[in-house]
Amino acid sequence: MADQVKQQLQRATKAVAEEAKPDYAPKPYNFKAPGRLGDPMLEPKDDPRVNSKLLEAVTPLGMHKFSATTESFMKLNADSSLDEIAKPIVEFETGISAIYNGAVPLDIPSDKDEIKIEQTEQTIKGGDGQDMKVYIYHPANQGDGKLPSIVYLHGGGMVINTTFNPVHDRWCRSMAANGAVVVMPDFRNAYTKEGYNHYPKGLNDCAAAVKWTSANRDSLKIRNIVIQGESGGGNLSCAVALKANREGWVGEIAGVFASVPYISNLWGSTEERKLKEFPSMIENHGYFLNSHVNAFMGYFYTPNEEDAVDPLAWPYHATLEDMKGLPPHVVVMDELDPLRDEGINYHRRLVRAGVESKGSVNLGVFHGSALLFRKALPELHRGVARDVVAFTREVYEL
Repeated sequence: MADQVKQQLQRATKAVAEEAKPDYAPKPYNFKAPGRLGDPMLEPKDDPRVNSKLLEAVTPLGMHKFSATTESFMKLNADSSLDEIAKPIVEFETGISAIYNGAVPLDIPSDKDEIKIEQTEQTIKGGDGQDMKVYIYHPANQGDGKLPSIVYLHGGGMVINTTFNPVHDRWCRSMAANGAVVVMPDFRNAYTKEGYNHYPKGLNDCAAAVKWTSANRDSLKIRNIVIQGESGGGNLSCAVALKANREGWVGEIAGVFASVPYISNLWGSTEERKLKEFPSMIENHGYFLNSHVNAFMGYFYTPNEEDAVDPLAWPYHATLEDMKGLPPHVVVMDELDPLRDEGINYHRRLVRAGVESKGSVNLGVFHGSALLFRKALPELHRGVARDVVAFTREVYEL
């Protein structure tokens, strides 16, 4: 061991001497980039970064393989109508719905010791004055004291996914069990069987839910409000804060906790732009999420050209001026997610705008694993839930 240490010091001494030379030029490295950047045919099952427990859990679902663009999406093009795009979106939702409604087990042994959570429902007015249901979770033994609160906005790219399902219900219970009141609004998706609700309808519903929560602090027994969501819900969490900032009521929001946010609407960008700005779109393309599908989902949310770069639709496009005055943020990404780099870039721009923001990356996992794979990765699920509530306890309205 002593010889090994000595050899390392000798190499370090030699390297220092080389770097001190006036004509020093670093030699090129023989380096293989991670994921599909280094091997365009790499599949999740062969990527050494993938958490082994996650890989075991996703294999029965087929998620250990490359998530190819389905035949229905491949038939689409830039001239496809919204009705034509809706057909493969329905197919995509069917597959996602299976995962969220029982295909993935969520129970863990410690559930038997969890405190009792009470869940109630109320009907409030949504963004257009329509009736909108909200689901409310709080510890059964809360008493008269006020707790921090979380308005939880679910994922689904703002286009699909039911509000009340086992995954979302379990996530709200996990946060409430850590000592928070959780409000989950049933906002309108851009796609429904009854009709289309493109931007800004869903956003306006989420803003209405935050305002309602703020107006009912006493009856809900809450002391502050943090907006939290994952994926499309991460988008909506950031967007509601930007909207409130623009409209002058941001002081009612104590903070934003955006998990794996779906915020750029740039998944159809050139390869050159992706490599420069979003290498994860190539590196992790087809690891659960498919970047080409993301592009069509994004178009369905904002079919009007002027909305495609509207910061309230796609927060990635917010200017530093838009961000000034926002409350504290936490932005959490997953390492093996095509969306990873847009979240990282957003966090960095928040900091440049003077916003208090903390960014982190969950290693070895796919998009949204903290919610979806609670049984396989209980430490991840519990850790993120604790982090959300801890953040909520620490921040207060402006």
